[in-house]
Amino acid sequence: MKGGYRPGAGRKKGLASIEAEKARDFIAQKVSASLGPIINNLIVQAKKGNIQATKELFDRAWGRSQTQIALSDDRATPTPIMSLEMRESFNRSLEKVYGSSAVQASTHGADKQLEMA
Repeated sequence: MKGGYRPGAGRKKGLASIEAEKARDFIAQKVSASLGPIINNLIVQAKKGNIQATKELFDRAWGRSQTQIALSDDRATPTPIMSLEMRESFNRSLEKVYGSSAVQASTHGADKQLEMA
């Protein structure tokens, strides 16, 4: 008989999760045993200016900051990358460096994008 159901065949249910749980327990025990030196090393790194170490210490000590971003506009409109005033200033700078033909070439694509938005 080939294929199909056979009693006792195949991987045992939950084997992977049981092994993963054992691995997590082992790692947790090792980290708990070395917690003092690990934290001291994080503090040393934070004092040297390591931003990631500082962030980790603050997050663990006081919890992650909850930043709320409230949008005042419910419409799903794209965010403009460059305001018209900035674009005009940019175009004047391009004209000084490259001449008026460069400005026309650089703004052609931006005008098309603004028309489509």
